[in-house]
Amino acid sequence: MTERRKDMLYLAALLALLVLFFSKILFTAKVVRAPDITNEFYWTILHYKAMGFWDLFRVHLKAGWDMFANSGGSEGGGTLSMQFLVYRNLIFRFFPAPANVAWFMVLHMFFGAAGTFLYCRAIGASRLASFLGGLIFALAPENASLINAGHVQKIATISFAPWAFYFFEKGFQTRRAIFFLTTGFVLAFQFFNMHWQIAYYTCLGIAVYGLIRTANIIPGELKTGKGAVFRLLGLNVVTVLFFLTTVAISLVPLADWSKDTNRGMQSGANQGKGGLNVDEAMSWSMPP
Repeated sequence: MTERRKDMLYLAALLALLVLFFSKILFTAKVVRAPDITNEFYWTILHYKAMGFWDLFRVHLKAGWDMFANSGGSEGGGTLSMQFLVYRNLIFRFFPAPANVAWFMVLHMFFGAAGTFLYCRAIGASRLASFLGGLIFALAPENASLINAGHVQKIATISFAPWAFYFFEKGFQTRRAIFFLTTGFVLAFQFFNMHWQIAYYTCLGIAVYGLIRTANIIPGELKTGKGAVFRLLGLNVVTVLFFLTTVAISLVPLADWSKDTNRGMQSGANQGKGGLNVDEAMSWSMPP
């Protein structure tokens, strides 16, 4: 059996364990009873069942108004990038409702666990240790309890973090530009999943990781010449620039929208105190 097949076997076992562990919410005709799901999320995904098949792949770059979530709202086009998450559309279309919400969360748990497994393998951990690392990622209360809270997009956003570290590490090991570009691409798609706080912390983690790995590598690279050092620094810059240019489709409109949200720092009558006050923010919404 090849090394790759052995890894795939461990990943298959990981998926099977997660399906077994979360079977109560996966194989049911009920929805996870959490306010964020029953009051908001589930109503924003109902239309996937009614859409034409090819509409699942079409992208409409025009800011709209979501009249179902939070009594109506818009992010100024900042969430339009979610249309690029085609796999998301397919899950909500082809998995049975309302359990498709649970499948979406659990499959992302597996996605993050798989990324953790591969990262552990990349830094030299055994398959068993890597398997346990992935299992801990998915079942640790810090992550698994998010299902009970109904934090669907938060789970989706978190699941991209291990992949960002995996590709970044592969970049440092191989010095190949494709891995640094992929790191930026993964970070952008993490941002597209709409939980921007998690994406922000992931970027901070990646920045610290990059600085530490670069500082450890440079002394050895200096022995081979300054060219190798400049290449490594340049590849780090490539990661940042590729991420920022890819994520700009969301980041630019959200930067403008944040001025009018109750979580913005310099918005409305609540200048400098965290954004709009509650009464002012609610005045922009339709009555429930």
